[in-house]
Amino acid sequence: MARLPGATNPPALKSAIARYNAGDLKGAQKELKRILGSHPSNADANHLMGLVALDSGSPPDAVKLISRSIAANGRNALALSNLGRAYKASGRIDEAIASYRRALAIEPRNPGILNNLGIALTDRDEAAEALQVLTTAGEISPDSPMVLTNLGNALRALQRLDEAVAAYRRAIGRDPRYLPALTNLGRALEEKGEPNEALGAFEAAFKIAPDDGETLRGLSGVLCRLERTRDALPLLERARRLDPADLATLLSLSKAQTDLGLLDEALETAREMIRLDPSIVEAHSVVAMVLTAYGNVENALAARRRALEVAPGDVVTHCQLGETLLAADRKAEAVAAYRAALALDPEDTRTIRHLVFAERHRSMTPEIEHLVARYDNEAMEDGQRMELGFALARVFEQLGDHDRAFRYLSEANGLQRKTFDYSTEIAADYFARIRQVFTRDFFARTAGAGLADARPIFVLGMPRSGTTLTEQIIASHPDVRGAGELTDLGAVMVLAGHGRNQIVYPETIASLDGAGLEGLGRAYMERIWRRHGSRQRFTDKMPQNFERVGLIRAMLPNAVVIHCRRDPLDNCLSIYKNFFAVGHQYACDLAELGHRHRLYQDLMAHWSEVLPGFVYDLDYERLIADQEGETRRLIAHCGLEWNDACLDFHRAGNVVMTISTTQVRQPIYRDSVAQWRRYEAHLGPLKAALGIG
Repeated sequence: MARLPGATNPPALKSAIARYNAGDLKGAQKELKRILGSHPSNADANHLMGLVALDSGSPPDAVKLISRSIAANGRNALALSNLGRAYKASGRIDEAIASYRRALAIEPRNPGILNNLGIALTDRDEAAEALQVLTTAGEISPDSPMVLTNLGNALRALQRLDEAVAAYRRAIGRDPRYLPALTNLGRALEEKGEPNEALGAFEAAFKIAPDDGETLRGLSGVLCRLERTRDALPLLERARRLDPADLATLLSLSKAQTDLGLLDEALETAREMIRLDPSIVEAHSVVAMVLTAYGNVENALAARRRALEVAPGDVVTHCQLGETLLAADRKAEAVAAYRAALALDPEDTRTIRHLVFAERHRSMTPEIEHLVARYDNEAMEDGQRMELGFALARVFEQLGDHDRAFRYLSEANGLQRKTFDYSTEIAADYFARIRQVFTRDFFARTAGAGLADARPIFVLGMPRSGTTLTEQIIASHPDVRGAGELTDLGAVMVLAGHGRNQIVYPETIASLDGAGLEGLGRAYMERIWRRHGSRQRFTDKMPQNFERVGLIRAMLPNAVVIHCRRDPLDNCLSIYKNFFAVGHQYACDLAELGHRHRLYQDLMAHWSEVLPGFVYDLDYERLIADQEGETRRLIAHCGLEWNDACLDFHRAGNVVMTISTTQVRQPIYRDSVAQWRRYEAHLGPLKAALGIG
């Protein structure tokens, strides 16, 4: 709170000032009302009453009261500065800056007023002038952590990140417990691409202020960037408890919940955001994404269109509408949505990639020639070139120029590989830990445990191995619901380890007894029942569940598990040809991709050894060669009566939110078998990693 000098006229003002400085706003207000009752134009009383209003969360009242004070005494620089604060809190930034300038005309060397003006100029995106003002303030008051921090903020706004970091560190040197310097240092280090150093700054801030919302959001954000989203979740939940209406916290929480597969929870959080502020586009997008994943496409499309009502000029939202329409097999409308996005920004490479993948290309067109010319432009940013690379690879594959297609693929994957860390050693260790937990002894110890429910049918395997096709076949049966790539198995594991000293899969499962395993099975099933209100059989086709076959057996021993296998070269090449936004870092390097496939093969061999007969292997090539025979055997294994609809899977009309969305809308075709031969000259690193001579 700002401190006012003592006053002698009227005498009661001293008492009001003392109460204000002690934090007793109501007491100060009571004294001031008595003063203003008899002296309504008293400049100091109106000034202090304005500060009480400002600190009580009523900036418009503060503007009126402090303006009344200035009308009585226009040479009070402190009152003019505080009027600037009130204007700024009211969102009237131009008037705030004007008020600060009036104050500086009276006291040009006042560091506090210079500091306030610098903050306002930074907020108005005038960082260059803000830097000049704050540099002057720093020369006058070189030991002020507040001035040094705001100087850092102006430097950060100018993208002079090294200097910003230095300014924040000087502020912390003056006061190691100055919270704004610590949190802004964390933000600057994150922007510099130094997340581990940023983590240290936010952790120091957290020790000082574990209940500060900005600190909790900053710390959780850098944890998510370091792929420690599980650790971030309780911090965001804490922030939400402290301030349930803070929209920034809710947005960060919904993103973390989405990343962890807690889609029910993310949907609830997004809807709460919309209740508080219907204009948040990201909240509508979360609702649409979750509803699409659940197959509720009409409501998902309604959410997309509400987002467009809020932000009709938002390119990303138009593109996302196209994705949802394509998932619903409304291709013409999807293409129209992509073209609407490009009408807003013809150079948006994300939309271009989606549009290219949605259409069939039979010849070179001026549009494609333009994309080639753009790709060859040396000034293009890496992210844009990556998106265009995947798009052009698709085009030239369809045109039959596989060498040129692979060149684009190789360059696009190389650019994407630069954006994250991936370690084959860490991956190998993770798969080894799974084998160490799920042993014959584990299954002997847990025999008879779990929930005896035979309704789930898990379809799993490597991505691009035929899981979507297999699910469509099974879900064409009238007694089965195709639920898609459910995140619920991962969600119940997150919740099982929540708050348990960072215990993660697979070790979380090793610590559970029979009751715990049954609880996991029940928690998984209850999530499905709560969402769909259906007791029929359903498919869960999350490919990654191949890592969790042992968990499935322990918690749902009567579930059906279908393992989709495909020729390793075709499987890996198909992964390499497609853009994966998250979760598949191994996919961008042929040697790392081959290594990952070997880990997968070894783990599936392990499941066959410790759980003989539990997993049904379905070979993609055999399914293509003998559709009816393999389909009849598959349906029988699932314990279902035969139905001819399973041969007409492409007519099912299910929502498909995978790369395969357009492929499963047509009958089985053979073009995808032995496709690797068209690229054989480029696959040496992949063959070596797979052990293929």
